[in-house]
Parts: sequence; C-alpha cells; structure tokens
Amino acid sequence: MSILPKCFHLLANLSLLTILTFTSCSDDAYHRHLLLAEEQVTQNADSCARLLEAIPIDELHGEDEALYGLVHSWLLYRQYAKEIPEEPLQKAYDYYHDSRDPHRRAQVFFLHSVISQDQKRGQPSQWMEDLYSACLAIGETDDYLLASQIYQNYGSRLTQIDRFDEGLVWIEKFVDAAQKSGHRGEYVHALIMKSHNRLYAEGARVKQELQTSEGAAIAQHANFEAAFAPIYTALAIARQYGMELELGRIYNQLSVCHSRCQQSDSTLFYARLSVLLNEKLYAQGKRKELPHYLALADAYRKMGNADSAIFYARKTFETPGMPLRNRRVAAQLIYNTYDDLKGDYQASLHWMRIFNQLKDSIDQGTIASNLKAVQDAAASEHENAVLRTEKQHTIHWLLWISAICFLVISAISYRLYHNRRLYHRHIHELEDDFNRRINEQNFAIQNTEIRNEERIVLTGSTREQIEIEPSSILFLTSESNYVKVFHLDCDGKVQSKMLRQTMNNIEAQLNVYPFIIRCHRAFIVNLQHVRHASTSNAGLQLSLDVSSLSVPVSKTYISIVKARLG
Repeated sequence: MSILPKCFHLLANLSLLTILTFTSCSDDAYHRHLLLAEEQVTQNADSCARLLEAIPIDELHGEDEALYGLVHSWLLYRQYAKEIPEEPLQKAYDYYHDSRDPHRRAQVFFLHSVISQDQKRGQPSQWMEDLYSACLAIGETDDYLLASQIYQNYGSRLTQIDRFDEGLVWIEKFVDAAQKSGHRGEYVHALIMKSHNRLYAEGARVKQELQTSEGAAIAQHANFEAAFAPIYTALAIARQYGMELELGRIYNQLSVCHSRCQQSDSTLFYARLSVLLNEKLYAQGKRKELPHYLALADAYRKMGNADSAIFYARKTFETPGMPLRNRRVAAQLIYNTYDDLKGDYQASLHWMRIFNQLKDSIDQGTIASNLKAVQDAAASEHENAVLRTEKQHTIHWLLWISAICFLVISAISYRLYHNRRLYHRHIHELEDDFNRRINEQNFAIQNTEIRNEERIVLTGSTREQIEIEPSSILFLTSESNYVKVFHLDCDGKVQSKMLRQTMNNIEAQLNVYPFIIRCHRAFIVNLQHVRHASTSNAGLQLSLDVSSLSVPVSKTYISIVKARLG
C-alpha cells in the first residue's frame, strides 16, 4: 500500500516537469519568433507582419511582451506609416527605459517621441527629452541606420523651434551616420534633408530679421546657396547609381532651392523633371504614391502665371485616390492664387472652405490600429498569392492555346504546300503532254500541201488589207481596236501589219486553215511555227521558231489547242 502513493507522487512530478518544459519551450519559440521578426522589419515588412500575427499576444509576458510592442511599433512606423498604438509601446518604454541595452533604449525613446509629437500626445519638452535620450543611447552603439533616423528627427525638431545652429549640428551627424551605414538610399535622403533644413533655417532667420527695422538690411542677403551643395551631391550619387525614386525627390528639392533664390526658370525646369519622372515611375509600378503637380503649380504661381498654377493644382486635387494631405495643399495653393494673383475673392473663399474641410478631415480621422496593419499585410500577401496563381493558370492556358494554334497553322501550311506540289506536278504534266503532241504533229503540219500561189487577203474595216500566204503567218494579237499581224516576208524576216478589225472577224477569215487557231482572248497562233511549250507563273507559253517569240495560252483555250494538236 505504501508503494502506490510514492508512484502517484512520482507520476505527478513528472507531469508537472513535462508541462513546465513544454511551457518554457513555447516561450523560447515566441522569443525566437520575435527576434526573427525584428530582423525582418527593415528587410521584408510583409514577412515580419506574418510572424507577428502568428504570435498570441495574450501569452506574452515580461521581455517578450515589451519586445513585441517595440517590434510592432517599429514595423508600423517605418514600413506602413500607420498610427502607432500607445499601449504596446508604453509597455516597451517602461520595460526598456532603464535597460542596459543602449540599442533598445534608443528605439523606445525614439518611437515614444514619434507618437508624442505626431499624434499630439505629451508636451514638446517631453518629445525633445525623449529624442535627446535616444541620441545619447544610440551613440553607444554602431547601428548607424537607426542613428541617422534619430539624428534626423532631433535636428529637424531643433530647427523647427528656431534653434538653427544646434539643429544643423545634428543634421550633420545625421548625414555622417547615414554615410557610415553604407545604405546609399539613406545617405541620399540625408543629403536631401540637409538641404531642406538649411533652406528652412535660413528662411526662418530672414523672417526673424524682417520683424525689426535694424534687421531688414541683413535679411536682404539671404544665404540660400548653402543648401545647394548637399542636394547636388545627392543628385550626383543618384545619377551614378540609377536611383530613380530618389531622383524624383531631388528634383523637387532643387525646384524649392531655386525658388528660394528667385530663379524662376530653373525652378520650373526642375519641377517639370520631378513631375515627368514621378509619372514614369508610377506607370512602371516602382512608385506607390500617385504623382502630384504641386511643385509645378507653385513654380507657376511664383512666376505670376495664375492660370497654369490653378490648372496643375486642380489636376492634383481632382486626381482619384490622391491622399488628403496633397489635396489639402492643392486647395490652399488654389485659394492663394485666386487671392494674390487673380483678385477673385469669391473663388478664393470657396477654396478656403474646401481647405478647412480637408484639414478637419485629416485632424479628426483615425488611422487603422496595429492589428489592422497586420491584417492588411496578411490580406495583401494573400491577394498576391491569388494573383500569382491566376497568373500561372493564365500562362498555362496561353501555352496550350499557343500549342494548338501552332498545330493548326502547321496543318494548314502542310496542306497548302501539298496543294502547291500537286499544282506544279499538274503543270509539268501539262507541259510534257503539249510538247509530246507538238512533236507528233509537227511533221504532219509541215508536210501539209499548200500551193505556192495560194494566198489569203485579210481586210480591215477601213478598207486596208494585207495579202499574205497563210503559212507565213506567225501569230496575231489584239491591240485596242486593231489587230496586229506578225508574219514572215520573202527573206524570212519578221514583219507586222496593223488592221482596224476585231479578233472575232479575223478568226472567221482564218477558220479554213486548221493549223491557225485561237489560243487566247487576244492571240491567234500558227501551230506550224510552234516548237516548244513551257510553263511559268504567267501560265502556259508556246515558243515560236523565230526571233524567240512566245504566245500565251489561257486556261479557256488549253483544251481546244490540245484537241487541235491531236
């Protein structure tokens, strides 16, 4: 009896150990999935979304829960431009706030500042504090790609609050980190941002100087040219490596730079380049966003061409599927143009109302939650799989149809080839038969007794006539209202005579001579002078024994000529 409780106790311990082992293995599996998803954030967003979707959120605790919130927030921010939910990121922020891992600290500080600033949560001082903490944390790591994004945000924020010198220092660090990351696209983006911030800083400085009478003279000497060096460096890199997507942004920034320097022709030139390139990339599927014409419209507005500015701004506003932010800018540009250049206050007021409505829509609208972003990614992957399957089926059907068409065309071609061979065989047989008949009858025709004094008189309808021996006639041919008679003279030379007469009347005069026969609608031939028959593309030809002359035989008269030859 004492053995049974011990066995039961041992079995219970083994079961508990198995459950704990299974649980720890599951936790390890979730952790490995999260680390794999983190690697896929910047490489394959859809793959990362699928990995996160497969992880049950309710079963995550501690570090795994914090890591999920961090990876998921980073995915939404960097790849899908979705709104970052506050709760998962707040858990990651609380967990990694005092972490010894500087990389994690930098990530959560940076993302927390993003949602605080972009989604209007928290005070500006908190945004700046988080960003500065992220800058300090990332400085302890070698993740230059993340460092470039953090420095970019911090430098831009400092510039926007008129701390220009400090902002440009961090923008320079942004460019340096982007260059060290080895990512050409990020480096080009950094150069574009450097140019943009220099323009913004100089514009804000000029605005400040103009507020005082003492600074008006200083403000006239704006140093916008300082923004050209980085943007031209970015242009050279983009052209060297064929970075078409970046070229569109570079051309747009160049148009802004030239606009600030009051160079209207250059502004218009680069704005057109930007529009043409973006339209080409969108048509090729390389650019996901619809191309807009706002830079071009603004260039025309600054040149004083109100009609062209309104045309391109309306074209942007009326494009189906255009994002609300672009439509809002287009509406603002239209009402400014009507107000400043045209003086049409009713139209200006109308577009101002449209602008305010769009602004309210953007401010009040909510973007999809984090789960919605993952579902969208999964749905997109499913749609792509369906499209790939349909494409494969279409290719298979096209291959089958091509094979069937090839077989049908081959059969038709063989049939035509076979019929052509039969036709040529028939023509050669006909030629051989004619030559045989000519050879058999030639001797009999030549020995037909014809008196030397026997001559025939062929008369025309206008009293002209020709007296000739029938055996000397070669052939007769019709030429309009005349009949041309070819014959041999006393010296054996070929002569010709024209008679105004019809072929039918001439044929009636020659019917008494069996060796003179009609072989064509326009020819009558003397069989005594036929020496050979041949075929060509023109049909059956009868070659005469003088002057290499030949007479055609039409299909209608083949049987008649054959019968006369015997």
